[in-house]
Amino acid sequence: MSELSCKVESGIAKISLNRPTFRNAINQAVIHGLDQSIRDLSQRTDLRAVLVSGTGSDAFCSGGDLKWLTALRDPADGAKMASQMQRVLTELSLLPVPIVAVLNGYALGGGAELALACDFRVFERHAYMSFKQSQVGLTTGWSGGWRLVDLIGYSRALQMAMTGEKISAEHAFELGLCNGIAETGNGLQIALELISQFNSAAPKANAATKRLFQDARRSTLADNMRMENQLFETLWGGPDHLEALQAFKEKRRPNFTA
Repeated sequence: MSELSCKVESGIAKISLNRPTFRNAINQAVIHGLDQSIRDLSQRTDLRAVLVSGTGSDAFCSGGDLKWLTALRDPADGAKMASQMQRVLTELSLLPVPIVAVLNGYALGGGAELALACDFRVFERHAYMSFKQSQVGLTTGWSGGWRLVDLIGYSRALQMAMTGEKISAEHAFELGLCNGIAETGNGLQIALELISQFNSAAPKANAATKRLFQDARRSTLADNMRMENQLFETLWGGPDHLEALQAFKEKRRPNFTA
C-alpha cells in the first residue's frame, strides 16, 4: 500500500496518509507523494475541492516520523527538510479550491501544521490538536506558527505552542480552528456536506474569493482593494454572473460553468 494516496472522484480529491502503523507520521516518501499529488491537482480543470485525512481512527497525523528525522542530524539537513515541507504546504494552500482537513484522530506537531495549511478543518469528536514541537526542543518548522497566530492571535497561539496543550474538538471550535465537529467515523461525510455548500456557488468566484482573502492576510487595505477591484471586474458581466441574474429572474438554481 502506498504511503500516501490521492484519488479524484466527481471533482473532489481525497488525499490520505496511509501509515496507520506509524500513526500516519510524515517521512520523505509522504512528502514526495504529497508534492506530486499537489502538482497533479494544480493541473486539473475539473477540481472542485480537496479532502486531506489519515487512515484509521487513531491519528490524522502524528507529525514527522521520528525514526526518519533522527537520521537528519546535520542542521543543514533539517533546514532543507523544513524548507521543502514549507514549500509543499504553501502549494497545497494555494490550490484555488476549498481544502478541508478531516481530523479522524489526533494531529500532533507537524500534523497540526498540515491541518492548518488547509482552509477548513472538521474534527471527529475524539480528535485533538497539539503543537508539541517545543516538547522535543524545536519550534514549528512547516509555517504552522504563522498560520496559528493568523487564525487565533499571538498570545493564545504562543500559549499553545509553549505548553503543547491538547486542544479538543470543542475547544478548537471555540478558538476558530475547527469548522465542524463530527461523530467518530463520520468526519468525511460532514466534510462532504460542507463542500456541497461551497459547490452551490460559481467555481471561478470561489477561486477569486479565496485568492482575495489570502491576499488580505498579508497586504494593506489599499493593496487588497486594488486586487478586489481587479477580480471583481473580471467576474462582472461574465458567464456565471449573467447566468446567476437569469436564474434569479426565472426563479431557478443557476448552472455555473466549470
